[in-house]
Amino acid sequence: MLIDERKQQIAAILPPVMKTLPAVYAVGDEYQIMVPVNADCLMWLEVAGEVYPDAAQGTMRSHTDMHRMHVPMSVLDAAGEYTVVYRKIIDRKPYFAESEDPVRLTRSFVPLTGDMEQIRTYHIADAHSHIDPVVNAALFYGASPDLLIMNGDLPNHSGCLEYFDNIYIMAELITLGERPIVFARGNHDCRGFYAEEIGRYIPLDGDASFYTFKVGPIWGMVLDCGEDKPDDHAEYGHTVNFHYYRRLEDMFIKKVLAEKPYEGEGIDYRIVVVHCPIMEYRESPFDIEEELFESWTKMLNEMGIDLMFCGHNHELVFHPAGDPAHRVTCTFPTLVASLPIFREETDPDGPCEYFAGAAVQFSKTAEGKFEYQFTDSEGNVRGEGRELPV
Repeated sequence: MLIDERKQQIAAILPPVMKTLPAVYAVGDEYQIMVPVNADCLMWLEVAGEVYPDAAQGTMRSHTDMHRMHVPMSVLDAAGEYTVVYRKIIDRKPYFAESEDPVRLTRSFVPLTGDMEQIRTYHIADAHSHIDPVVNAALFYGASPDLLIMNGDLPNHSGCLEYFDNIYIMAELITLGERPIVFARGNHDCRGFYAEEIGRYIPLDGDASFYTFKVGPIWGMVLDCGEDKPDDHAEYGHTVNFHYYRRLEDMFIKKVLAEKPYEGEGIDYRIVVVHCPIMEYRESPFDIEEELFESWTKMLNEMGIDLMFCGHNHELVFHPAGDPAHRVTCTFPTLVASLPIFREETDPDGPCEYFAGAAVQFSKTAEGKFEYQFTDSEGNVRGEGRELPV
């Protein structure tokens, strides 16, 4: 299987300090290249002769299990490759600190470009720390997708730091560190002792887990609904304050609507990535923020969105624009695309490791702007369709 070949390929090239190959996240007009490590080390990138360090106010960071380097998209897109360099720390003394010789790993990078006849994306969500079936589904094309969309609940929860590694294991097996990734947080990511630390392990715009991005001809917006029940629900034990966070997000969406970056030159497709489908009917206690989410949907309607990607519901459903099943009218279609079935050996129905997600191909030459297939970890296509011109 392709996943086994990739595991062997990665094992042959991965330097000993790096837990996984880098993940290349798209945020704003930059890539955040993030690398989990298993030992204290200094780290930087070299791209087209320039150095992009992981540093804090000029001081190189080493006492961390995650490194993050910021590179302008235009620079990496033009270079087509990047080199991760690290020095393992021997002793970071106040005077005459000691570190080992540099270790280098160079990866090719394939950006999205406006002249691509087809852009092949794959959407995953709700992996809940199960890696192999998710990766098997995401390798539907027989190669890395041009763009990987990671849409929340990839760890089972944030109660263990080790669960964050699963994000990066999936990313390396699907992209090999060579393709861009769009990442959104899910509601299960907000649970557990390390939920407050997740910002160190995921891409952010400043401190925010909501942001816009542009990769080639695709402009997009990542939204973060936080949890799926009221903040005072007993399940959370007073540990969340998402109503306040969503108000900040509301101001962000209004700012995007006012500034209209989605009307920029070279944009052919506009997408939204959000874990929870904000336009759906929900029964109590999941019927939160209805007025706010209705306002968000109406603002998205004004942006000319071509497709919204969602997870959360553990189902495979395509909602066309104007679907009357929605609580609020959407002038754009939505893919709710993640079907995980994970059972232990002790389950009465027997063990199971199964996942289905969505392959979406954007094209300026096909009928409509995109076509999609719901594909699973067993190589099956469980449904397909396309956007039809209105």
